[in-house]
Amino acid sequence: MTSSSEMLAVAHTYGQVAKERVVRARAEVAQVVDAKPEEVTFTSGATESNNLAIFGLVAHAEQAGKRHILTTEIEHKAVLEPIEKLRELGFDVTVVPPNRGGWVEPTSITKALRPDTFLVSVMGINNETGVAQPIEEISQSLSDHDAYLHVDAAQPSGKRSGHSGTSE
Repeated sequence: MTSSSEMLAVAHTYGQVAKERVVRARAEVAQVVDAKPEEVTFTSGATESNNLAIFGLVAHAEQAGKRHILTTEIEHKAVLEPIEKLRELGFDVTVVPPNRGGWVEPTSITKALRPDTFLVSVMGINNETGVAQPIEEISQSLSDHDAYLHVDAAQPSGKRSGHSGTSE
């Protein structure tokens, strides 16, 4: 018969192994995304991650007196639904359409920016069309603005191929 202390020791060993694997995974992910391990947070999936990013900025936005969110028509519902909830709570939302090629022009984002914009949310790759958004160009267009750029990167994670939208 196994004693309760022996069972606890085995359970503790399993917990230690799991912890070591999470620490290793966090370090590996941090290396891939050029971050520090303590900056990596694991969630249950993309919807939870988007909610954490979007709702996580609300207190900061309110404290800074910023009430404007900028997003695109082609976002996944995991982004559009929390943004719609913020609209219901009194935030102002601008939704930018894509061009005929299916990507959002960085100049469209820049033109829609306002002094009170605190969040710009653009998906990395459209889950229905496969069209990649010009995230680097959009990021550069925000360099003189203090808005946060949120990228739903669930589709492009670990992928480097596909059409990338450009303004050419």
